Formats: sequence, C-alpha cells, structure tokens
Amino acid sequence: MLENEEEMPLEGEITDVSNFDELYDLIKQKGGVTGSKQKYKAEYLIVVIEDFRKTFEKAMDIATGENPFKKTNLLEVFSKLLNQLNKITRKEELRFKVLQLSLREIEKTK
Repeated sequence: MLENEEEMPLEGEITDVSNFDELYDLIKQKGGVTGSKQKYKAEYLIVVIEDFRKTFEKAMDIATGENPFKKTNLLEVFSKLLNQLNKITRKEELRFKVLQLSLREIEKTK
C-alpha cells in the first residue's frame, strides 16, 4: 500500500492521458505516486481508483434516475464517493484527472 522510500513523481505526464488504461499504464510505469505526506504504490492507487469509478457510476445512475429501483440512500452514496475521492492524492493532478476521466465515461454512455 504505502512506502516511505524516495519520491516517484509522474512528471506532469498525468495531464496528457486520455483514458483509464493510459492512466493505469503510466502509474504502473512510474511504480506509484508520491503524495505530499506519503508514497502510494501503483497497485494501491489502481484499486482505489477502481473503487471510486464503481461508486461514481452508481451515484450517477441514482442521481439521474437511471436506476430507480435501487433503495440506496443518495446521500450515503455521495458521501462514500467523496471519501474515496479523498483517498486519491492531488499530486500531479491525479485526483482531478480521475474525476475528469470518470465524467468523460459518463458522457460517452449518454
């Protein structure tokens, strides 16, 4: 999950990726991302991002009425979504890129 070794910045390349496959490849290539307080291994980040993506899709389905049969509390889902998003470091704009790519995926399906 986390390490305390030397830094592994993504050198600004993260802003250039256009989909999650490219993002995951880049994170794997770099071996992870060093946040402001700790280092995140690639495997950990990919799991956290995937969890966020699943919850994001669920939240959008509930919010747009695409899945009206779910009895899930919308506030609960969005709270979980924010908690998962906060697990993704802001360094190298990773958090923003994950959110941006997630929104693009939703737009493609509409």
